[in-house]
Amino acid sequence: MSKNESIKKRAIQKARELGKQYESLYLGYSDSSFAVICDALRGKAGIELVTPEEQDKIFAARMGFQGGIGDLARGSFGAFTSSCFCLSLVPCIGRKEWLANKFTLIIPCANVSDGIVDSFQ
Repeated sequence: MSKNESIKKRAIQKARELGKQYESLYLGYSDSSFAVICDALRGKAGIELVTPEEQDKIFAARMGFQGGIGDLARGSFGAFTSSCFCLSLVPCIGRKEWLANKFTLIIPCANVSDGIVDSFQ
């Protein structure tokens, strides 16, 4: 097993452990899934998608996506939207980069399409 495969395996295992813990602790799939992804990657893979301070602010914003949208069972499942959200963070394309090259939109969209959406079809 390569070093990257080992790191990936440990991060996935940590995410499973945290997922069980965080879902019962925070009660919502959207916010808890976001926290699981960030904490598992930071702790086991050394990947920091956002700082802990930014994570707390985003966690608060993700709460409105619980139970579809606004806990109304409409819209997309919170774990799904949090996964898409985190994958969109990876290329770190901000407003400045997007304005300089509007084709950069393809990168996070492809990440979400290939990494998340295709697995649900």
